[in-house]
Amino acid sequence: MMSITGYEQADYFCRPPKKHGGTMIYVKSGLQISPLDISRFSEEVHCEVCGIRVTTQNHISYNALEYCCARTDVMFLCDDLNVNYLDSCSNDRKLLSDLLGCFNLTVSSLLQTRVFLNYVVEAVEANLSDHKIIKLDLLSVFLLPLPISSPLKSVRIINDSSSNSFVTMLASTDFAALYSNSDIDIIFKIFSDLLQSAMYECIPLKNVRVNKNCNNAWITDEIRQASKYVKDQYWVHSKLKTTQSLDIYKTARKDYK
Repeated sequence: MMSITGYEQADYFCRPPKKHGGTMIYVKSGLQISPLDISRFSEEVHCEVCGIRVTTQNHISYNALEYCCARTDVMFLCDDLNVNYLDSCSNDRKLLSDLLGCFNLTVSSLLQTRVFLNYVVEAVEANLSDHKIIKLDLLSVFLLPLPISSPLKSVRIINDSSSNSFVTMLASTDFAALYSNSDIDIIFKIFSDLLQSAMYECIPLKNVRVNKNCNNAWITDEIRQASKYVKDQYWVHSKLKTTQSLDIYKTARKDYK
């Protein structure tokens, strides 16, 4: 059992040998919790597959099933396939791909594909076991924030056109007044006024809306993933507040700085 700050344990399931993992559910403190009887959904069962061989059809599906049954260390469970699909050298990955291929199915995404209106599910790498933490945030569809228009900001638009106009105007400006004075302060004042006059004329201030969701081209997918990983470790430590979680967070910050 693990203590998580601000959360309390709602239910849990531990496999009969008391090892090789299980399931634990935590909810925010103060919420009303109803019994889940999670063990009903976590029991390991054997599946029996029955079928009829039709002589006019191919038997590729049966051949795949017979190949699976020939291995005693492979078990297929509904919604709990223990296959590391990110490991390209894994025999189990090839086995799963072959089985899906029998039904013209392929793995199309290695990321989350389910989007809901009332909650958000996120997988968080905690580095505290061989499983990830599933973070579930409940949302209220009636309390969604209203879209806020982007604020206006006064900026000078510098592009090829405005730059060329600025250079052309400076080229035609008479700087003779600069050489008719010996006082450096007066010379600087004249020079500054000439530059400001040209800038105000060729590069005027304009009110534009600032796009907060600007996709900066220099931020690569690798940078985004590294940033998310560090944020996940901070979130995990903020809940667990253990020496181990703190060390993992510090290591993540150091590695991805």
